[in-house]
Amino acid sequence: MREENCDVAIVGSGAAGLTAGLTAATAGLRVEVLEKTPLIGGTTARSEGMAWVPLSRQAGEAGIVDTKAAALLYLQSVSDRTYPDKARAYIDNAERMLAFVEANSPVRYELVSNSIDYYDTLPGALNGGRALRPLPANARSLGIDLERLRPPLAATMIFGGMTVAPSDLSDYFSMRHSPHAWLRISRRVAAYLLHRARGLPRDARIAGGNALVAGLLAGAERAGASIRTNTRAERLLRTNAQVTGLECHDGTETIRLQARYGVILAAGGASWDTSARSAWFPHDANRSAHESLTPSDTATGDGLDLARAVGAALDETATHAAAWSPVSLVPQRGQTRSPFPHYIDRAKPGIIAVDDTGRRFTNEADPYQDFTANMIETTVSRPAACFFLVCDSAAIRRYGLGAVPPSPGNNRRRFIRNGYLMKARTLRELAAAIDVDADNLIEAARRMSDAAATGADPDFGKGASDYNRSNGDPAWRGPNPCLGPVESGPFYAIRMFPGDIATFHGLRTDPSARVLDETGNPIQGLYAAGSDAATVAGGSYPAAGLTIGPAMTFAWLAARDMIR
Repeated sequence: MREENCDVAIVGSGAAGLTAGLTAATAGLRVEVLEKTPLIGGTTARSEGMAWVPLSRQAGEAGIVDTKAAALLYLQSVSDRTYPDKARAYIDNAERMLAFVEANSPVRYELVSNSIDYYDTLPGALNGGRALRPLPANARSLGIDLERLRPPLAATMIFGGMTVAPSDLSDYFSMRHSPHAWLRISRRVAAYLLHRARGLPRDARIAGGNALVAGLLAGAERAGASIRTNTRAERLLRTNAQVTGLECHDGTETIRLQARYGVILAAGGASWDTSARSAWFPHDANRSAHESLTPSDTATGDGLDLARAVGAALDETATHAAAWSPVSLVPQRGQTRSPFPHYIDRAKPGIIAVDDTGRRFTNEADPYQDFTANMIETTVSRPAACFFLVCDSAAIRRYGLGAVPPSPGNNRRRFIRNGYLMKARTLRELAAAIDVDADNLIEAARRMSDAAATGADPDFGKGASDYNRSNGDPAWRGPNPCLGPVESGPFYAIRMFPGDIATFHGLRTDPSARVLDETGNPIQGLYAAGSDAATVAGGSYPAAGLTIGPAMTFAWLAARDMIR
């Protein structure tokens, strides 16, 4: 066993862990960030990297009128299990955290003006102005080795490794009829091919969570933080009831790492922990009804296990155990399948979601938390239930479907061959292909076509809210940007599963991110942020960026508490 010393030990290298490392290292503390896998970034690297930050500099420059009181009211309105003291700490400090990150790292955020608070009729909701996303970056310019950085989900890249930034989507959707969009996409493809010709494993242009992780990593390492991969934290060390470090293993030997000011747990939650899934995901009793978007080699509950071994309290009071998302599985080479998140395609005109009876079961344009919760409710009552997105030829050409891109890059044959996409000349034949009741499917399509003509969906209200319409097609010719006919063959379908992007149950913490014991007292020297800490929003998911925003903010608060 080797003895080492530092000021701060951090478990996990996602947005929370790297933000804490950047903060502590910038203050001159000796920082060790431990990542048990060979790759840096955790779930963050697979995400869009969005952060919900009220009253940001970017919002002020855009003339957004907002108040902390309104933002706090909104968080408290969405769930009666929101912790007021933690919510207040988040609202008070999110903007300060982001300003610090941008001042001390290459990370740059931009306002996403069309990303509105999901429950736009609740008190305190804002119609755009709080959600931000990282600007794309060049990994080589940042000095980041792509081999160290966990890549995005394979199903979200094209041509085997080309980045599709969220800001690129409008170009992909409009390139059929916009020469300017076609030219911009062509230039990105050419740059990607050049990167591959130079021997890079994938696109040097990175975006979303990859750009966030790379920027935080570059900033933390420049400030002097040490990031160790292939190093697993195994046990917390205590002296007189205070956490004073941890034991870890680097694949060769055990290291006793003394941490002068304590340990921050940011290991990624428990989406792949067997016991947690059994308790928290009742719809997944047979282990085949849930597909997490988190990495299976990181989100295994390590942080929770370390903390509970020293008396930490687990908070399981959230209304939902996780941030849910509908997921489809895209076959890859080597007989693997990559999960694909369905965030916005469901809202587009001419696309409907049906269950295994062939009937629509919910509003396709609702927030993914609510959409997936309806899938889960169905699965709990009918364990064999399955779900499909269905569209006609006009919709798939214009919007794509899941991982299938829109035309002209719409290589549907490949997706049909590998079984991801199902195609049929008629709805009756498609119903047979996906094994649902044909009459029900035909009726669901007919009712959606009727709704498209009137602009109102009498069954589930698709397109009725501002949030629904924000994810529709603003250029759509019909009266409602979310409603289009499902009538022009051939017809297509893909299968979806309930999934998640992060767990919400986690360690009980206070507004400084200190971990609490069963009596509600802080465990000295122990902090938690990200998915290792219980959610600040009570188990709701009321806006884009309400996983990464709190993860970074409470990691910043934890490091600042150590600095003090």
